[in-house]
Amino acid sequence: MTKKQIFKYLKSNELDIQNATANLLILDLAFSAYAKFNLVSGFKFSPIFTYEASGKKSGYYQMTPKRLINDIGSQIYRDYQKNPKKVRELMVAQKRITEEMASLWRKFEIREKKSLSRAEWGEFYRRFKEKSRQWWPYSVLGEDKGEVINREVVPRFARRNKIEINEARRIIMTLSHPAEQSVMNLGRITSLKTSLYLIKKGWSKKSNVELLQDKKVATLVKKYLAQSFWTKTDYYRAHRISAAEFLAKVKEEIINKGKKNLAKELAEIENNFRKIQREKNKILGGLKLTKADKKDLDFSLLIATWIDWRKKWMMEACYYTFTFLEDLAEYLGLSYEEISSYLIAELDEFLKSGKKISVSQVKKRSSEGVFLVFTNELEAPSIFSGQAGKDLFLAAMRQGAESQGLKGFVASSAGQSKISGRVSIVLDLDKDKIKAGDILVTSMTRVEFIPLMRQAKAVITNEGGIACHAAIVSRELGIPAIIGTKNATQKLKTGDNVEMDLKSGIIKIIK
Repeated sequence: MTKKQIFKYLKSNELDIQNATANLLILDLAFSAYAKFNLVSGFKFSPIFTYEASGKKSGYYQMTPKRLINDIGSQIYRDYQKNPKKVRELMVAQKRITEEMASLWRKFEIREKKSLSRAEWGEFYRRFKEKSRQWWPYSVLGEDKGEVINREVVPRFARRNKIEINEARRIIMTLSHPAEQSVMNLGRITSLKTSLYLIKKGWSKKSNVELLQDKKVATLVKKYLAQSFWTKTDYYRAHRISAAEFLAKVKEEIINKGKKNLAKELAEIENNFRKIQREKNKILGGLKLTKADKKDLDFSLLIATWIDWRKKWMMEACYYTFTFLEDLAEYLGLSYEEISSYLIAELDEFLKSGKKISVSQVKKRSSEGVFLVFTNELEAPSIFSGQAGKDLFLAAMRQGAESQGLKGFVASSAGQSKISGRVSIVLDLDKDKIKAGDILVTSMTRVEFIPLMRQAKAVITNEGGIACHAAIVSRELGIPAIIGTKNATQKLKTGDNVEMDLKSGIIKIIK
């Protein structure tokens, strides 16, 4: 697409805009695969726009036509109505490819890197890249964050059962909550159990070597690392969590929180989950479900569970990619920041011929930003840098601009009708902080936001659907959440006092 064609397209399409931290290479890997989603399902998920502002500091903006996001959700719903087995097979396929990617990475991880030849580095890179390209298209299916449930299932359920739409939404949200603890909570549960075990044994001051000699401690550490090795990874860089780091964190929490608070947190996690399951049983006991109701509920539960696991699988995929990228950068004599400025085709060429992109190009991308357009007609994205990239970015942002009001939908009421408090805007976890008891306001929550969510009184997000990360985790934490406002981070600022109406989803600034 030319710059003129893109301007025309942007003016005629409403955009869904998400902001996070990422590097250029992962954007190319993911979105070039998204644009090829038609090869997986026949559905054309194209074009996709992204703007890499300036590396880790400013992150990136993912800009997708809302029509595409809505259509993919509706398509998967229609497919499920026709053939539930086929849709379930897509989830199984993504899980299988995740495991294959992990297996490939483990084989590489145990190799002695210094002894590898350039050809061996290139061969592994090629195999890993192809496996990643097989994996990423499936993640298109979760891009609507479960909003298809709100759009397709809830109205039908309300009509069939002759109930008000908000009540139907509450029922569907509860009944579609995953049947197991969210993947985000599993590691935390293991961490708390480790802390409490060390307190019980009086071992909090023992060395790590001594602790790991105990069979139960060793088992808990191994379990935690298996559950959570990816949790400090974002879309820019991997963080390798070690046994020593985990045990250091456990000891720190024992000192700072003590047995009573740690035990209380564990009980709250487990009790909140059981409360949701009891509420499910209570709702089901008072309903006479039709065959259509049951099929819609099965679909909603599948989507909610898939989106929960999709986040884990996605961050695992990033972890494997970025740990490999770090090792490759060292081998090639590049900094991580430099290699992260490469596109896939450019890194391919470097590994084949040793041809680097110019230093000036790297600086230009990191200082001025780059606007990329992915379509299923192209193998590589169209790139616009400098003023052209900025112009397209500003045009896209105008299309995703804030609406007049401040309203989302209630993902968790925590049994309350209204709640008020001070706002903390968090967009960059390296810079933005939250005070305990504040209302966390962000674009979208991710794995690394969980510690902040635990401190928050409530959560408000720009993005998200009925089965998104913020919705599931807020319900499990037992805190209120209004999601999908589209504009909360633009309308609000840190220090504002707001009132959240947990029936209507309206948020008011208290002057």
